[in-house]
Amino acid sequence: SLRVPPKPAANPYKAQREALPVFSYRERILETIASNQVVVIEGDTGCGKSTQLPQYVLEAAAAEGRPCSVLCTQPRRISAMGVADRVAAERGERVGDAVGYAIRLESKTSAATCCLFCTTGILMRRLADEAESTGGLGGDLDSEGAQQRLAGVTHLFVDEVHERSMESDFLLMVLRDLLARRPDLRLILMSATLDANLFADYFAAERVKADEWGSDGDADPWGDDDDPRGLEMPTSSSRRGGRRRGGKGGATPKAADASTERSAASARGAVADTPP
Repeated sequence: SLRVPPKPAANPYKAQREALPVFSYRERILETIASNQVVVIEGDTGCGKSTQLPQYVLEAAAAEGRPCSVLCTQPRRISAMGVADRVAAERGERVGDAVGYAIRLESKTSAATCCLFCTTGILMRRLADEAESTGGLGGDLDSEGAQQRLAGVTHLFVDEVHERSMESDFLLMVLRDLLARRPDLRLILMSATLDANLFADYFAAERVKADEWGSDGDADPWGDDDDPRGLEMPTSSSRRGGRRRGGKGGATPKAADASTERSAASARGAVADTPP
């Protein structure tokens, strides 16, 4: 059953976690996830998105006393096991307690597990098993049947979403249909490199340019003229008939991307795409 996640037993890697580029944007990322059903996040390898974002969601839920269950997919078995090990270690816990993993023929979970790392295949198998009792994997679902899909899961992270395959593409098809009937479910797509617009358009999401950081983790790697962080975060207004807003100086999203591209050689980036 859905429960409030426990607070971390310890924080032995506090300094290392706070040194990661993604840490500076913790609150903005949490706010974006809370206010949008679908979020697409792009960040370079090593920025901390795979290990930190699920923890941010858990920690925020624990602090607020809010029930939460996080499911994170990885394209490979070794990735699911490795990320689970790291996240558990950063919480000062053992794998199989609050943080667990499930891969083919092996799993480490318990009744206390509220953050599960698994392969894409494991998630597809769960959806297929649930479909047997709710009328198939297609979109012909009533509200009661939809609530039985991924029951108890509040946040679903799909990592390395750019690694396209028949299995992953089919998963996104199923999730798009499910999201329309599970407004309580949050979907976060993550990758080090992807066509953000492609996924944003597929999920009827408006693209939102988040912040960028320097490759060395400096707080302000650019001057005022070319600082992409000066761009406003567009509001999700298209569903209400509004227009997308541009960035600083009235720049359009296309112009904003061009400004960012000039600094890309020395930057680590994060792009969050949210639906209207």
